Amino acid sequence: MTHTLRLAAALLAISGLSACSVTVQDTVALHPFHEQPIQDPRPQLHFATPAHVDASQYKIYVNTLYVGTVADFKENSRPLRLLSGSHQVSIMHNAEPVLTKGVVLQDGSLQVLQIPRSGILVLADSEH
Repeated sequence: MTHTLRLAAALLAISGLSACSVTVQDTVALHPFHEQPIQDPRPQLHFATPAHVDASQYKIYVNTLYVGTVADFKENSRPLRLLSGSHQVSIMHNAEPVLTKGVVLQDGSLQVLQIPRSGILVLADSEH
């Protein structure tokens, strides 16, 4: 047994613990700050579309990087969280820009971007 292992065994024996009884659960219990929920102060973006719109057909790009579809971040769903600062947000449909907007976001803020009706393909029943 090396010196370090003997020291660890001696410490366990003094504290009344055996090497078999030390678990991850015991370690977490020793650190109660891990049990508190973590607050996320990053700015949040949601997207609003007119009714009867297939939002999954509209792709979102932030600073030219694809982040998902409008359906992924519609109002009343999970927000798109970004770092605070200036961002270029673009909505594309069939490789055509529907909306391009510069936004400035601050920590703790929530913004809803309205997709203009003129740029949205509205789903409707086809008439024969």
